[in-house]
Amino acid sequence: MPGDHTFREILEQPTVWQRVIDSLQGPLGNLDLTGLDEVVFVGCGSSYFLSEAAAKVMAAVTGRRTRFATASEAFLAPETVFPQNESLGLVPISRTGETSEVLRAVEAFRDRSRGPVFGFTCSADSALTKVCDRHIVVPAPEASLVATQSFTGTLLAFELWASLQDGHADALAGLSAIDAAGQRPMDASPILRELASYTEIQRYVFLGSGLIHAIAQEGAMKMQEMALAASSVAHHALEFRHGPRSALTPDTLVILLASQAGAGLEADLVAELKQLGAKTLVLAGDEEAAFAPYADYLFSVGQYPDAIRALLYTPYLQLLAYHRALLKGQDPDRPRHLARSVVL
Repeated sequence: MPGDHTFREILEQPTVWQRVIDSLQGPLGNLDLTGLDEVVFVGCGSSYFLSEAAAKVMAAVTGRRTRFATASEAFLAPETVFPQNESLGLVPISRTGETSEVLRAVEAFRDRSRGPVFGFTCSADSALTKVCDRHIVVPAPEASLVATQSFTGTLLAFELWASLQDGHADALAGLSAIDAAGQRPMDASPILRELASYTEIQRYVFLGSGLIHAIAQEGAMKMQEMALAASSVAHHALEFRHGPRSALTPDTLVILLASQAGAGLEADLVAELKQLGAKTLVLAGDEEAAFAPYADYLFSVGQYPDAIRALLYTPYLQLLAYHRALLKGQDPDRPRHLARSVVL
C-alpha cells in the first residue's frame, strides 16, 4: 500500500527513542567539548533544521556558545561561519552520510581550523564517518525517502548529548520516559486524518519560537515533501505579524507549536489569527487552557521543556502531512523529484 513504510516509521518512533537512549549514552558521553570556544552545527534540508535545534539545545542546557548554518553556506562563505583565531568544533549532520554539501563543509572547516569534527549520521558505513574525528551512528534506519524517525532519533541524540555534559544531568530529566509520552501523537492519528481531509484548506503556516522554530520548519517541509503542498511555510511565531499576516486567507490552516516561554503571547497571536479567518491547530504543553478558546484543534503533550516538546510535537506534523498526502493521491514513500541523498 502507498505510504506503508512512512506510516510504520512514524509509529515506531517511541521505540526508536528508547533505543537511542539505551545505546548512545556511552558514546555521547565520550564526545568532550572541553576547551572549545564555539560549536558549529551544519546540515542540509531536515538536517539543517536539526542543526538549528541542536545548537539551541546545547546553548540552552550548557550555556556553551553555538551557531548553526546550512552546509552550503559553510563552504561557499566559510568566513561567515568559521571565525578564525578561535577554538572551534564542527558537528556535520547527514542522515545517509553521503550529502555532498556536508562533506564539502567538513573540508572548508579543515582549511580554517584544527578543531574536532563530530559527525552525526544514521549510516555506519558512509563517507561522513570517514572524514570525522569521531562520529555517532543514530539507530534510526528508514526504508522511506522522507525523514521521520531519523529526524526525531537524531534530535534526541543531540538532547541526550547536551544533558551528558558535566553538571547538566538533570536538565532534561524527562527524556527517560520519552517513549511512553510519545504514544500521544500516535493516538491522535484519526483526528489528524480528519483535519487533513478538509479540501477547503489549501495553505499551511507553521509557527514556532526558539528551538521549536526548527520543528515548525520541519513540519512545513514534510507537508511539501509528502503532500506536494507548495503553499506550506514556516515562520518564527511572533514574526508572523510583521508582514506574512497580510497573506492570511480563510483557506489557511495555522499550526502553532507553543513554547514554554512564549505561550501567553502565542495564545494572543492565535486569537488574532482566528479572528482574521484562519483555521487553527495548536500543539501545547501544559498551558492548553490559554489556547482552548481560539484553537479549532488542540493537543497537549504534557508539562515538558521545549527540548522535549520538540520531540513530541514532530510526529503530529508528520502524521498530518502523511494523511494529507494519501487523501491527495500521493505516495508518501515515493515523493516526487526526491532522492535519499543529494550528491553533486
